[in-house]
Amino acid sequence: MYTQEISRRHRAAIVMAIDQSSSMGGVVEIYGEKFSKAEIVSMVTGRLIDELILRSHRDNGYRHYYDIALIGYSGDRVYSLLGDEVAFYPITMLAGREVNRIPYKLTQPTLNSGAKEVEEFVSQWVAPCSQGATPMYKMLTKVTEIVNEWCEKEENRESFPPLVFNVTDGEASDTNYDMLRSAARDLRATGTQ
Repeated sequence: MYTQEISRRHRAAIVMAIDQSSSMGGVVEIYGEKFSKAEIVSMVTGRLIDELILRSHRDNGYRHYYDIALIGYSGDRVYSLLGDEVAFYPITMLAGREVNRIPYKLTQPTLNSGAKEVEEFVSQWVAPCSQGATPMYKMLTKVTEIVNEWCEKEENRESFPPLVFNVTDGEASDTNYDMLRSAARDLRATGTQ
């Protein structure tokens, strides 16, 4: 089991790879409201990034505790959802960005009255998108590349190993199961000291 504090000296790398293929347009129901899978992923990603920014805030500003990569994949492309290149971005850079805050109305169950309507504003770091195929093998190969680069940097060698989340609802369209499993094994083989 890994143990390592997250600090400016031992930053954490977090990768969220987000399937933006056409199947993410499928509809799911939450608290009686219907959303596309892409909208749900957008909400959850917004909450996660907002929480990491909040955890990085101190009285004198934001501290560089996290390096974040948000990667979309669809069609035959793998692309950054944060900037021009597929790479990690410091949380301090994200803390200063202006992003849209989208209102969502949810009907949440309560113990006494049965239900209440709640409006919540969530930062939209990822716009809902659903088009094309699912190039998961290509994504895993690119994520392995940027994770290896991050782990090889001297300042990251003693950090907690990167956390990689692949948010998908489907199967890869660009490879077979054995090659996909091999690419996932290559990714799992990366790490810090």
